[in-house]
Amino acid sequence: MSKKVSDWDEAADDTFTYIQLGNRAFQPSKMLAFLDDLIVRGTASQAELIQLHGSDNFIATTLSNVTTAVHGGGAVPKDGGWYSANLDPLTYRVNEKFVSAWKKKRRLG
Repeated sequence: MSKKVSDWDEAADDTFTYIQLGNRAFQPSKMLAFLDDLIVRGTASQAELIQLHGSDNFIATTLSNVTTAVHGGGAVPKDGGWYSANLDPLTYRVNEKFVSAWKKKRRLG
């Protein structure tokens, strides 16, 4: 079961650390660049992100890694998750609390 987030700054710290630990399918620097871009945008379609960052597999893998870091195993909670997705077209929307914590962590404008 996924855990609820009580401290978004801690969730951002955990995400940064988790992405850089262990063997990842993609370079941590590439995943962090993707995440920075998604955070700055706040909302982006999968098509836009594929055009800018690569395959749907890369996007899904990165989102999955962040989900594991923030919520533990399982799916992103529908209420209070770090992001949500809408269909037709597939669009990702990042939780404003995570946006704020990640921007502070990464010193993004």
